[in-house]
Amino acid sequence: MAYMGSVRSGPIFNTGLLRQLVEWACDGFDPEERYWPREQWLFDPYRKAICWPDEASAEAERAAHFDAVRRMLRDSEVLIVTLGLSEVWRNRRDGCAFYLMPPPEVFDERRHEHALLSVDENVENLERFYTKVRAANPDLRLVLTLSPVPLLATYQDRNAVVADTVSKALLRAAIDEFCRAHPEVVYFPSYEIATRTPDWPYTADNRHIRQKPIVERIMATFIKHYGAEDPTSILKPATCGLSSVR
Repeated sequence: MAYMGSVRSGPIFNTGLLRQLVEWACDGFDPEERYWPREQWLFDPYRKAICWPDEASAEAERAAHFDAVRRMLRDSEVLIVTLGLSEVWRNRRDGCAFYLMPPPEVFDERRHEHALLSVDENVENLERFYTKVRAANPDLRLVLTLSPVPLLATYQDRNAVVADTVSKALLRAAIDEFCRAHPEVVYFPSYEIATRTPDWPYTADNRHIRQKPIVERIMATFIKHYGAEDPTSILKPATCGLSSVR
């Protein structure tokens, strides 16, 4: 089991997982692969470290999970989504995106594939996600950010640093296209604040962001432009020092 917040979704790295989450919660869960049997447990292919002892437990927990997602969409005033990857592992037949690469005892190259989502595919996933969000809660304000944490490894036949640059560029272009189509959506440039800083942003592992001064700077910038004593003024348009924030 994992401690993954009230909806128990775990980290959502790619737009395929993001779209699936709200579509399954709103329309029903119908992928080809409902779970992966491993070591006498049934593992969730779509969430990190979620497993069940039997099918009845899986269906009950999943129903509670989707109910929590629906309540989150209905009751939230602001939803902040941070995207991280354009690379995805998915089922070849139904296109469902997995949390990570299928484990060795499950992997089947006839059913599973690695893909690099294009700008158009990422935009389509965001559009479908946002359609469900607005249907559930027309007043919800969406904030998009891009994670500055780079890839640890890649399945592509090239260096992970090169693959990460492409992955982030595809996502950043998709976010920009989506936000230009939906000016009410806020893009907050935490990625740019972290990567275009006079201070080295990463901890000793060269992947995770330093709390001081980088994370503190990001949070201070967000609060400066969007924190408001008057709750009715939250997320009104403002201009950030690094880029235009809708």
